[in-house]
Amino acid sequence: YGWSARGDGLQNAAGEDTGVLYSYANTICSLLELRPTHLAVCFDAKGKTFRHEMFVEYKANRPPTPEPLLDVIPKVENLVRDMGVPLLRLSGVEADDIIGTMTRRAADDGFHVSIVSPDKDFYQLLSPRVRMLRPSKTNKGDPFEPFTVEDFRVMHDHAIEPKQFVDFLALVGDSSDNIPGVEGVGPKTALPLLERYGDIETVLANAATVKGKRARESLLSEKGAASAVL
Repeated sequence: YGWSARGDGLQNAAGEDTGVLYSYANTICSLLELRPTHLAVCFDAKGKTFRHEMFVEYKANRPPTPEPLLDVIPKVENLVRDMGVPLLRLSGVEADDIIGTMTRRAADDGFHVSIVSPDKDFYQLLSPRVRMLRPSKTNKGDPFEPFTVEDFRVMHDHAIEPKQFVDFLALVGDSSDNIPGVEGVGPKTALPLLERYGDIETVLANAATVKGKRARESLLSEKGAASAVL
């Protein structure tokens, strides 16, 4: 988010790009103004994660991280620490996994949690106690746009709940993570299937009853079933 929202053209006296640092500092200051009881920033650790062991093509379609961003990451880490915010990172898992674990534990302990990210992978965590704060699409007013469990339901025609979103992506695929999905199954097919059967395992168990020929044949095939349970 800091990279995409960076203030292009910002430089220090040495001519170094400070746009990412500015965006990061500005975001943290905006969050502190909300007076949270707890706050942490999560970073990815170097190296592969357990997902690469499960699926070797995981995120294989992504381009390399831009060199300017690689250069600025250590500076961002120092900035976060200097602002007194805990920085969390763990080898073998992604920052998203840390965020997900902390969110579940905090919500179970009675906290109301805000996940500051536009990443749709966090939809699965939404609940009456968990919301997302996504970056505002404009530069006016509030820097964040809340996205709640009710917003998720409206987005998906009240057909599925957040806990079913993982199964939804398994069916339709997710190009950002190089997840292929099931051939012939798009959102218009996946939503009613999950609304009726609840989860991917039950969908596969009832694949023979799926009305659309292409989707039915894909779900009944070995390749389709394997793609669905990635």
